[in-house]
Amino acid sequence: MRLSAWKRRGIPPAISHWIVDLNARGDSELGREEAAEDHHLAPDGRSHRLESSDGAGRALAPAELRRARTCNPQGGGERDDRRRQSSWHVQPRGRGVHFNRMSRLAPALGFVCVLACSSSPRAILVYTRTAGFRHDSIPAAVEALQTLAAADRLAVDHTEDPAVFISGRLHDYVAVVFLHTTGEMLDAAGVQALDAYVRGGGGFVGIHAAADALYGSSTYRNLVGALLLRHSAVETGTLPVEDAQNPATKDLPARWQHTDEFYDFASNPRGSVRVLLRIDETSYPGGGMGPDHPMAWCHVIGNGRAFYTALGHTIESWSEPMFLEHVRGGLRIAAGLFPVDCTPN
Repeated sequence: MRLSAWKRRGIPPAISHWIVDLNARGDSELGREEAAEDHHLAPDGRSHRLESSDGAGRALAPAELRRARTCNPQGGGERDDRRRQSSWHVQPRGRGVHFNRMSRLAPALGFVCVLACSSSPRAILVYTRTAGFRHDSIPAAVEALQTLAAADRLAVDHTEDPAVFISGRLHDYVAVVFLHTTGEMLDAAGVQALDAYVRGGGGFVGIHAAADALYGSSTYRNLVGALLLRHSAVETGTLPVEDAQNPATKDLPARWQHTDEFYDFASNPRGSVRVLLRIDETSYPGGGMGPDHPMAWCHVIGNGRAFYTALGHTIESWSEPMFLEHVRGGLRIAAGLFPVDCTPN
């Protein structure tokens, strides 16, 4: 790619000159390789392949491979096609990711991507395994989360395989979402891995029935903030906003009317979390926590961030614009996209 083309992409001049210089060196190296080797194999006669998949069968590309797919400059003509195939072109093959041939310039080009690409892909993991009640809103919720994440240039990997938590792959994600997870849906090793990931700087989002799970795990309870005691029928209630500056509540009216299944919690999390939204128990039948009844909050765990909302039971919620803005804000908190105050109130 010419220097002017890189500059049009908004890449700083110093890096643009470096890329052009690397490309020139790559042309020279390619010419030497083409004179001495078969066009279909790497210089050492071997192919290179990386395999990674979740338990549900979806391939999970490491961040470096996602950057390569995004940052590969598009040339034209047979010579450019051969150059891409022989240097840093990445294509899907089976359930993993396949490198046709790896040039010795690939590490340097990958470094340029880290510095110069304006939209390096990121991803969130959505976990929906259930070992108790299963919400029929899960498919609609997953679809909505994919749409919300895409607007912030976040990919979504959806799984119900608990093995992902002990595979060492959690650090490929900016946040992990527990969506309507119920019962004993994760073992102790998985909980400890999740806790370590969050404390190390990751993000956690719990949605609705994420609080109806793992009642014997104090570690999990601390991640969520509180666990379910009982719930109302589906009712319309009034939810006063406590923090109008928070991304999860800034787009909501001061007293939000919303239809949902409202949770009572076994303990009030206030004092250890920042309550963002509570419910007025005089506005619906069935509440049992009194005037201080939190419904959504965020908190800091080690170097990480956690957000929980008790809402989202119904299918209809997942097409309600105000609720979707509430969830969007929670994803942004967990993913660390915006600075946010999650100190207890």
